[in-house]
Amino acid sequence: MSTSITVALSDAGIATLRLDQPNSRANVLTLDLWSELATRLQEVAAQPQVRALRIESGKPGMFIAGADLRLLEKTDADSRPAIRELLQGGSAVLDQLAHFPRLTVAQIDGVALGGGLEVALACDRRICGTHPKITLGLPETRFGLIPGWGGTQRLPRLVDPLFALERLVSADSLGSMQALQVGLIHAIFALDQERDSLERWIIEQAQATDWREQRERLRQPQSLPVVSAAEIVERLRPLATPALQEQPTLVDEIVGLVLTGLQEPLEVGMQREQELFFRLAGTPTSAHWIREFFRQAKTKTEGTPPSEAKS
Repeated sequence: MSTSITVALSDAGIATLRLDQPNSRANVLTLDLWSELATRLQEVAAQPQVRALRIESGKPGMFIAGADLRLLEKTDADSRPAIRELLQGGSAVLDQLAHFPRLTVAQIDGVALGGGLEVALACDRRICGTHPKITLGLPETRFGLIPGWGGTQRLPRLVDPLFALERLVSADSLGSMQALQVGLIHAIFALDQERDSLERWIIEQAQATDWREQRERLRQPQSLPVVSAAEIVERLRPLATPALQEQPTLVDEIVGLVLTGLQEPLEVGMQREQELFFRLAGTPTSAHWIREFFRQAKTKTEGTPPSEAKS
């Protein structure tokens, strides 16, 4: 079986997991990729000389694209076990990453959407390169879904919860500078020129003790926004994607999911997130918007202007 992940250990003790799925333009979070990532994490964790773990992509302009939309597009009952297995399998691996015994760093130099960003959110540190295609976002609500691998719970703990809710409901993405300004990433490096500086930065971060404290603090209940849930919903409703507008109560559910999750330990909110994701996956609404996404992508590839519909 061909491998999608290679591991390299620098003299400084930084283990680099490089994702590069063969025969694919993007790294897509299939069950096979999750399984391989779990194995590599276990192997690296067992090496005492490792001082920090870095996750990067071997695909120019692409970190991780996200989940397999072709699977999520299916509405038949036979696909339900496969969707649940993908959801639970990915969650287990990200929990493994979030509890990794050394500092973890996501190195993003391209597109990090959906599950791709959720991988980065499970790391202790996130840095960006300077590639012009860098895009960070959780676009699941464009498909009538929500993030299913911790996005609704980790993002509001890392940035302002209201800002996180706006991103979740609108599916709008961020560039690297805005991500730095709001605290989603920790630094920007010109990776082709500043590799040595980045390695020194990672080792400095690993030597500090605060990352362990920050990791534990993020798992605990957090402060809530001062405005009420009803006010937040009214503020967010005009930002909702067309797929959310077809499900009017879903904005309320997303707000409730985030606010309730902030008041409880992280794992409690993660479980609720999975339950809501699984309820939405495979519905006719979600399948319609995934098919529309593929239709517009095909139209764009063939050179015909895509529909003006926001998605």
